[in-house]
Amino acid sequence: MRTFSRIAPALFLFLAAACGGQVGSGSSDPTPSTSISPQSNGAFEVTTLPGLSLWLQSDKGIQFDKEHTRVLGWDDLSPMHNDLTLKAGTGATRDGAFLGLSPTVAFDGASSYAFPGSTPLDVWGGDFLIEIVMHAEYTNNAQNQGLFSCVGPQPSVPGSTVASFYISNSQAASLDMESDGYSNGLSTNPALLPSGYVVSFQRRGSVITSRRNGVIDQTQDFLHVTTPHCTSAVFGALVDNGPTAPTSFLASDVAEVIVSQGTSTDATVSALESSLMTKYGISSN
Repeated sequence: MRTFSRIAPALFLFLAAACGGQVGSGSSDPTPSTSISPQSNGAFEVTTLPGLSLWLQSDKGIQFDKEHTRVLGWDDLSPMHNDLTLKAGTGATRDGAFLGLSPTVAFDGASSYAFPGSTPLDVWGGDFLIEIVMHAEYTNNAQNQGLFSCVGPQPSVPGSTVASFYISNSQAASLDMESDGYSNGLSTNPALLPSGYVVSFQRRGSVITSRRNGVIDQTQDFLHVTTPHCTSAVFGALVDNGPTAPTSFLASDVAEVIVSQGTSTDATVSALESSLMTKYGISSN
Protein backbone atom coordinates (compact mmCIF):
# COMPACT_ATOMS: atom_id res chain seq x y z
CA MET A 1 0.00 0.00 0.00
CA ARG A 2 1.33 3.42 -0.88
CA THR A 3 1.71 5.79 2.02
CA PHE A 4 1.37 9.54 1.98
CA SER A 5 2.87 12.01 4.42
CA ARG A 6 1.03 15.32 4.17
CA ILE A 7 3.17 18.45 4.22
CA ALA A 8 1.40 21.32 5.99
CA PRO A 9 -0.35 22.85 4.31
CA ALA A 10 -1.33 19.94 2.15
CA LEU A 11 -1.25 20.83 -1.54
CA PHE A 12 -4.03 18.28 -4.16
CA LEU A 13 -7.36 16.11 -7.99
CA PHE A 14 -11.73 13.03 -11.94
CA LEU A 15 -16.42 4.81 -15.35
CA ALA A 16 -20.35 -4.82 -16.26
CA ALA A 17 -18.10 -6.14 -18.42
CA ALA A 18 -14.55 -5.36 -19.31
CA CYS A 19 -13.92 -4.79 -22.99
CA GLY A 20 -13.44 -8.15 -24.58
CA GLY A 21 -13.64 -9.95 -21.26
CA GLN A 22 -16.05 -11.53 -18.82
CA VAL A 23 -16.59 -10.00 -15.42
CA GLY A 24 -17.00 -12.51 -12.64
CA SER A 25 -19.06 -12.13 -9.51
CA GLY A 26 -17.06 -9.91 -7.22
CA SER A 27 -17.43 -8.68 -3.66
CA SER A 28 -18.80 -5.30 -2.68
CA ASP A 29 -17.76 -2.79 -0.06
CA PRO A 30 -20.42 -3.28 2.61
CA THR A 31 -20.42 0.32 3.86
CA PRO A 32 -23.95 1.77 3.56
CA SER A 33 -24.43 4.63 1.11
CA THR A 34 -25.70 7.27 3.50
CA SER A 35 -24.88 10.97 3.55
CA ILE A 36 -24.20 13.09 6.60
CA SER A 37 -26.54 15.83 7.72
CA PRO A 38 -25.25 19.40 8.09
CA GLN A 39 -25.80 19.11 11.84
CA SER A 40 -23.46 16.11 12.18
CA ASN A 41 -19.90 17.36 12.82
CA GLY A 42 -20.53 20.27 10.44
CA ALA A 43 -20.43 17.99 7.37
CA PHE A 44 -22.21 19.14 4.24
CA GLU A 45 -25.34 17.29 3.09
CA VAL A 46 -24.34 16.38 -0.48
CA THR A 47 -27.84 15.18 -1.40
CA THR A 48 -29.12 18.77 -1.10
CA LEU A 49 -27.10 19.89 -4.13
CA PRO A 50 -29.31 20.86 -7.10
CA GLY A 51 -29.29 18.25 -9.85
CA LEU A 52 -26.92 15.85 -8.08
CA SER A 53 -25.91 13.46 -10.88
CA LEU A 54 -22.82 11.64 -9.57
CA TRP A 55 -21.41 10.98 -6.12
CA LEU A 56 -18.51 8.58 -5.69
CA GLN A 57 -16.75 7.88 -2.40
CA SER A 58 -13.70 5.67 -2.14
CA ASP A 59 -14.93 3.99 1.06
CA LYS A 60 -18.41 3.13 -0.26
CA GLY A 61 -19.90 1.12 -3.10
CA ILE A 62 -16.70 -0.45 -4.44
CA GLN A 63 -17.32 -3.65 -6.43
CA PHE A 64 -14.21 -5.84 -6.24
CA ASP A 65 -13.12 -8.91 -8.16
CA LYS A 66 -13.01 -12.31 -6.44
CA GLU A 67 -9.54 -11.62 -5.08
CA HIS A 68 -10.79 -8.33 -3.57
CA THR A 69 -7.97 -6.58 -5.40
CA ARG A 70 -9.24 -4.95 -8.58
CA VAL A 71 -12.19 -2.56 -8.78
CA LEU A 72 -14.75 -3.87 -11.27
CA GLY A 73 -17.36 -1.24 -10.50
CA TRP A 74 -18.09 1.81 -8.38
CA ASP A 75 -21.62 2.58 -7.17
CA ASP A 76 -22.97 6.09 -7.62
CA LEU A 77 -24.50 7.31 -4.35
CA SER A 78 -26.57 10.01 -6.06
CA PRO A 79 -30.29 9.50 -6.77
CA MET A 80 -29.37 8.93 -10.44
CA HIS A 81 -27.47 5.67 -9.70
CA ASN A 82 -24.96 6.28 -12.51
CA ASP A 83 -22.88 3.29 -11.42
CA LEU A 84 -19.50 2.77 -13.07
CA THR A 85 -18.52 -0.51 -14.72
CA LEU A 86 -15.10 -1.51 -15.98
CA LYS A 87 -14.62 -0.57 -19.64
CA ALA A 88 -10.89 -0.99 -20.38
CA GLY A 89 -7.89 -2.45 -18.56
CA THR A 90 -7.77 -4.65 -15.48
CA GLY A 91 -9.20 -2.04 -13.11
CA ALA A 92 -8.06 0.35 -10.44
CA THR A 93 -7.12 -0.80 -6.93
CA ARG A 94 -7.84 0.67 -3.52
CA ASP A 95 -4.24 1.01 -2.37
CA GLY A 96 -3.73 4.69 -3.13
CA ALA A 97 -2.45 7.34 -0.76
CA PHE A 98 -4.57 7.98 2.31
CA LEU A 99 -6.21 11.40 2.57
CA GLY A 100 -6.96 11.95 6.22
CA LEU A 101 -8.30 8.59 7.40
CA SER A 102 -9.74 7.66 4.00
CA PRO A 103 -8.23 5.23 1.49
CA THR A 104 -8.27 6.28 -2.14
CA VAL A 105 -8.88 4.42 -5.39
CA ALA A 106 -5.56 4.15 -7.24
CA PHE A 107 -5.87 4.34 -11.03
CA ASP A 108 -3.11 2.54 -12.91
CA GLY A 109 -2.83 4.63 -16.08
CA ALA A 110 -4.44 1.88 -18.17
CA SER A 111 -8.03 1.41 -16.93
CA SER A 112 -11.30 3.26 -17.49
CA TYR A 113 -14.94 2.88 -16.47
CA ALA A 114 -18.18 3.38 -18.38
CA PHE A 115 -21.29 5.25 -17.29
CA PRO A 116 -24.77 3.99 -18.15
CA GLY A 117 -26.10 5.42 -21.41
CA SER A 118 -28.67 8.21 -21.75
CA THR A 119 -28.09 9.93 -18.41
CA PRO A 120 -27.83 13.61 -17.42
CA LEU A 121 -24.05 13.15 -17.60
CA ASP A 122 -24.43 13.13 -21.39
CA VAL A 123 -25.84 16.67 -21.51
CA TRP A 124 -23.76 19.70 -20.52
CA GLY A 125 -25.81 22.70 -21.61
CA GLY A 126 -26.56 24.31 -18.25
CA ASP A 127 -24.97 25.26 -14.95
CA PHE A 128 -22.90 22.65 -13.13
CA LEU A 129 -20.51 22.07 -10.26
CA ILE A 130 -17.82 19.39 -10.24
CA GLU A 131 -15.81 18.64 -7.10
CA ILE A 132 -12.96 16.11 -7.17
CA VAL A 133 -10.91 15.08 -4.14
CA MET A 134 -7.71 13.38 -5.19
CA HIS A 135 -4.02 12.80 -4.64
CA ALA A 136 -2.10 13.72 -7.77
CA GLU A 137 0.46 11.23 -9.04
CA TYR A 138 2.65 11.45 -12.13
CA THR A 139 3.67 7.95 -13.12
CA ASN A 140 2.53 8.90 -16.64
CA ASN A 141 3.37 12.59 -16.52
CA ALA A 142 4.19 12.77 -20.24
CA GLN A 143 0.50 12.60 -21.15
CA ASN A 144 -2.81 14.04 -20.03
CA GLN A 145 -4.70 12.16 -17.30
CA GLY A 146 -8.41 11.91 -18.06
CA LEU A 147 -10.85 12.15 -15.17
CA PHE A 148 -14.25 12.38 -16.81
CA SER A 149 -14.93 12.67 -20.53
CA CYS A 150 -17.92 12.36 -22.85
CA VAL A 151 -18.20 12.61 -26.62
CA GLY A 152 -21.03 12.87 -29.12
CA PRO A 153 -21.65 13.01 -32.88
CA GLN A 154 -19.93 15.63 -34.96
CA PRO A 155 -22.16 18.73 -35.12
CA SER A 156 -23.31 20.26 -38.39
CA VAL A 157 -20.80 23.09 -38.06
CA PRO A 158 -16.99 22.77 -37.74
CA GLY A 159 -15.89 21.54 -34.36
CA SER A 160 -16.49 18.59 -32.08
CA THR A 161 -18.89 17.61 -29.32
CA VAL A 162 -16.99 16.77 -26.15
CA ALA A 163 -16.81 17.56 -22.44
CA SER A 164 -13.54 16.61 -20.73
CA PHE A 165 -12.11 17.10 -17.27
CA TYR A 166 -8.49 16.07 -16.87
CA ILE A 167 -4.99 16.76 -15.55
CA SER A 168 -2.96 18.15 -18.42
CA ASN A 169 0.59 17.09 -19.18
CA SER A 170 1.62 20.41 -17.61
CA GLN A 171 0.04 19.09 -14.38
CA ALA A 172 -2.89 21.52 -14.28
CA ALA A 173 -6.51 20.47 -13.69
CA SER A 174 -8.31 21.40 -16.90
CA LEU A 175 -11.77 21.57 -18.44
CA ASP A 176 -12.58 21.50 -22.18
CA MET A 177 -16.13 21.79 -23.49
CA GLU A 178 -16.71 21.94 -27.24
CA SER A 179 -19.89 22.04 -29.31
CA ASP A 180 -21.49 24.00 -32.14
CA GLY A 181 -18.12 25.17 -33.37
CA TYR A 182 -17.27 26.83 -30.07
CA SER A 183 -14.86 25.81 -27.34
CA ASN A 184 -14.85 26.72 -23.65
CA GLY A 185 -11.72 25.78 -21.72
CA LEU A 186 -10.25 26.59 -18.33
CA SER A 187 -7.54 25.23 -16.05
CA THR A 188 -6.19 25.79 -12.57
CA ASN A 189 -3.41 28.35 -12.46
CA PRO A 190 -0.34 26.70 -10.84
CA ALA A 191 0.63 23.11 -11.48
CA LEU A 192 -0.71 20.43 -9.16
CA LEU A 193 2.05 18.93 -7.03
CA PRO A 194 1.94 15.28 -5.91
CA SER A 195 -0.35 15.90 -2.97
CA GLY A 196 -3.99 16.01 -1.84
CA TYR A 197 -6.41 18.55 -3.30
CA VAL A 198 -10.06 19.49 -3.60
CA VAL A 199 -10.33 20.73 -7.18
CA SER A 200 -13.54 22.07 -8.66
CA PHE A 201 -15.04 23.56 -11.81
CA GLN A 202 -18.27 25.52 -11.81
CA ARG A 203 -20.31 27.04 -14.61
CA ARG A 204 -22.91 29.63 -13.72
CA GLY A 205 -24.47 31.25 -16.76
CA SER A 206 -21.61 32.09 -19.10
CA VAL A 207 -18.95 32.12 -16.37
CA ILE A 208 -16.64 29.16 -15.68
CA THR A 209 -14.60 29.17 -12.47
CA SER A 210 -11.85 26.83 -11.35
CA ARG A 211 -11.14 26.41 -7.65
CA ARG A 212 -8.54 24.62 -5.60
CA ASN A 213 -8.79 23.89 -1.89
CA GLY A 214 -11.57 26.43 -1.47
CA VAL A 215 -9.80 29.25 -3.29
CA ILE A 216 -10.60 30.59 -6.78
CA ASP A 217 -7.78 29.99 -9.26
CA GLN A 218 -9.32 31.41 -12.43
CA THR A 219 -12.59 32.82 -13.72
CA GLN A 220 -13.56 33.38 -17.35
CA ASP A 221 -16.72 34.77 -18.95
CA PHE A 222 -17.51 33.23 -22.35
CA LEU A 223 -19.61 34.96 -25.00
CA HIS A 224 -21.08 31.61 -26.12
CA VAL A 225 -21.97 28.79 -23.72
CA THR A 226 -21.24 25.39 -25.24
CA THR A 227 -23.92 22.70 -24.98
CA PRO A 228 -22.32 19.29 -25.58
CA HIS A 229 -24.77 16.40 -26.09
CA CYS A 230 -22.80 13.17 -25.72
CA THR A 231 -23.57 9.56 -26.56
CA SER A 232 -20.72 7.92 -24.61
CA ALA A 233 -19.02 8.82 -21.34
CA VAL A 234 -16.13 7.35 -19.36
CA PHE A 235 -14.35 7.93 -16.08
CA GLY A 236 -10.59 7.57 -15.81
CA ALA A 237 -9.76 8.41 -19.44
CA LEU A 238 -10.47 10.77 -22.32
CA VAL A 239 -12.61 9.83 -25.33
CA ASP A 240 -12.02 12.88 -27.50
CA ASN A 241 -10.79 10.62 -30.32
CA GLY A 242 -14.04 8.68 -30.43
CA PRO A 243 -16.35 6.76 -28.09
CA THR A 244 -14.53 3.45 -28.55
CA ALA A 245 -10.99 4.74 -28.13
CA PRO A 246 -10.22 5.81 -24.54
CA THR A 247 -6.86 7.57 -24.25
CA SER A 248 -4.89 9.52 -21.66
CA PHE A 249 -5.76 7.20 -18.78
CA LEU A 250 -5.80 8.42 -15.20
CA ALA A 251 -2.76 7.56 -13.08
CA SER A 252 -3.69 9.29 -9.81
CA ASP A 253 -5.66 8.48 -6.65
CA VAL A 254 -9.32 9.48 -6.25
CA ALA A 255 -11.14 9.87 -2.93
CA GLU A 256 -14.45 11.49 -3.85
CA VAL A 257 -16.25 12.85 -6.94
CA ILE A 258 -19.36 15.05 -6.89
CA VAL A 259 -21.20 16.26 -9.99
CA SER A 260 -24.17 18.61 -9.61
CA GLN A 261 -25.98 19.78 -12.74
CA GLY A 262 -27.74 22.82 -11.38
CA THR A 263 -27.01 26.28 -10.00
CA SER A 264 -25.13 26.40 -6.69
CA THR A 265 -24.59 29.60 -4.73
CA ASP A 266 -21.20 30.82 -3.55
CA ALA A 267 -22.20 29.99 0.03
CA THR A 268 -23.12 26.42 -0.96
CA VAL A 269 -19.84 25.85 -2.80
CA SER A 270 -17.82 27.31 0.07
CA ALA A 271 -19.59 25.12 2.63
CA LEU A 272 -19.16 21.98 0.53
CA GLU A 273 -15.45 22.55 -0.12
CA SER A 274 -14.78 23.42 3.52
CA SER A 275 -16.50 20.17 4.53
CA LEU A 276 -14.46 18.11 2.04
CA MET A 277 -11.19 19.68 3.13
CA THR A 278 -11.96 18.94 6.76
CA LYS A 279 -13.02 15.37 5.96
CA TYR A 280 -9.82 14.59 4.05
CA GLY A 281 -7.35 16.61 6.14
CA ILE A 282 -6.52 19.04 3.33
CA SER A 283 -5.38 22.59 4.12
CA SER A 284 -5.93 25.67 1.98
CA ASN A 285 -2.86 27.00 0.16
